[in-house]
Amino acid sequence: IGYCNRVFLVQVMGGYCGFLAQMGALIVGAEGVFLHERGVSMESLLETLKYTRKRCSGEDPKLALYVNNERSDSHYNLNVLSAFFDKETEKSTSVRTSELGSLQQGGNPSPLDRILSGEFAYEIFNYLQSPEDYIADEDTNSCFHFIGVNQEEVNFFTDIDHLKSIIDDEYRRPLDQWWLEPLTDIMELVTMNK
Repeated sequence: IGYCNRVFLVQVMGGYCGFLAQMGALIVGAEGVFLHERGVSMESLLETLKYTRKRCSGEDPKLALYVNNERSDSHYNLNVLSAFFDKETEKSTSVRTSELGSLQQGGNPSPLDRILSGEFAYEIFNYLQSPEDYIADEDTNSCFHFIGVNQEEVNFFTDIDHLKSIIDDEYRRPLDQWWLEPLTDIMELVTMNK
């Protein structure tokens, strides 16, 4: 760890959807996560600061890791969070930030990525040969369809009008965020927010 206490603030992608931040925080054992869905307030920051001060007290150097969703809050962005922790912990703690951003993209596709892309390509090729076999709703006049993965189910050639009923257009995330409550509960069990 080094010679002093450290607070690491890691910002991840995801727009207004905190799935990556929540999963990342849970997987790496972060002390907390800042999500747009939950909001960031001065009250929550003061609670986090109180926990961080308690954690970093004592003689042995300690570290605390917090994951920030890139659009968790328009006012409390990574720079403000860093300045807040830096000022409020002053000499006792060193604050470091990391903005992963495009580092999360790219790389080598996993076997699952390759299988899924092969399955998509196969279905698209078949659709182009005989689209009438794929259109489930006979009443639709739309010639626009999408392919998507919803939890573990692949939905092929769903009418684009259906997309409007399942997404939050303003924040570009699903209306049904099935992961939010269960993962937040788990984070609260394994972190300071008991």
